[in-house]
Amino acid sequence: MTRQQFIDEVNDWWELIDFCNDEGCSYCDDVYSEESRDDYINEQLVDMARNADSWSELLDTLNDITTGYDYYRRDDYGEWSGLGDYEFNEYKDDVLEWADDQEIWEDDEEEPLPEDDEDEDDDFVADEPISIGELMGVCNSQLQQIGTDKKAETAADDEAFEVFVAGCVTIVEGE
Repeated sequence: MTRQQFIDEVNDWWELIDFCNDEGCSYCDDVYSEESRDDYINEQLVDMARNADSWSELLDTLNDITTGYDYYRRDDYGEWSGLGDYEFNEYKDDVLEWADDQEIWEDDEEEPLPEDDEDEDDDFVADEPISIGELMGVCNSQLQQIGTDKKAETAADDEAFEVFVAGCVTIVEGE
């Protein structure tokens, strides 16, 4: 992926997380989708219950978990916070800076043009140096030939029209 593709195409948390996973970047390791957050909490639920002094403390702990977001961050203390657009832009900027430092970007060069097969281009004429005067002379002679051909075509059309008209006049006079 090029740097510009990252800037243009990574516009959602899941794209940013996938990018980090593919490139070995740990910046999004603390970011969870709602589903992955729920899975994590379900796995930790028994330990949370054991560590709670009472069922009401466990209930308070569960009630303190932030909800209503598509993505969440779990900090070093185990606290959950919701992530919005502002946080996404901060993370994206951090990942962009990390990728710049790691020099992971593909070059922004244009894709190379396919090489011509000589077999396919049998009619291809290689570029040869030609002066402007020669070019103008060739073009002029071709234009003159086109003009001559056009005059001959017009004369033949005129002759055919005269023959047609003469035939029509003969038919009309014969009536």
